[in-house]
Amino acid sequence: MPRNRSILIDADLGRAWADVTSVSTAPVSSKIFGANPLSKTLAQPTTSYVQVAKNIGGQVNGMTFNKAGGVITKLEFVVKTAPTGRSIIINVKKGLTYSGSVSIGVYSININSLSTQATVSFSYTASEALYFDVEQIGNVKPGTGLSITVSFYGE
Repeated sequence: MPRNRSILIDADLGRAWADVTSVSTAPVSSKIFGANPLSKTLAQPTTSYVQVAKNIGGQVNGMTFNKAGGVITKLEFVVKTAPTGRSIIINVKKGLTYSGSVSIGVYSININSLSTQATVSFSYTASEALYFDVEQIGNVKPGTGLSITVSFYGE
């Protein structure tokens, strides 16, 4: 008798399902994420100084993704001009609303560096969003032109 797997990943199709015995019999409702590698970017103008701020980008609903949910695989933080004196520190949060969001990681662009990236693996539902708080900037030069790119699998 085939056993029920809590998560079944089909590398050929690039999809994952929950609580199924095989891909061929998996209902659409059991699919966790799809095969489409996607990305979204939040970018400030390249001449704008990075500032300490909550929920940057002014997006009331945060950075939303697709209707079906999916898996976030990479976060990339880039500046046009590097911070000096101190690193730029960014707290990434996930939740249904900004006020109800929880931190899922804190990332830094080091002194005199232009970027950092992190390979991550966390899921999101259709109603969740990501929020970004800049908690620290360079104290000699803050850095300019911050952009954040989120890579994810979705439909």
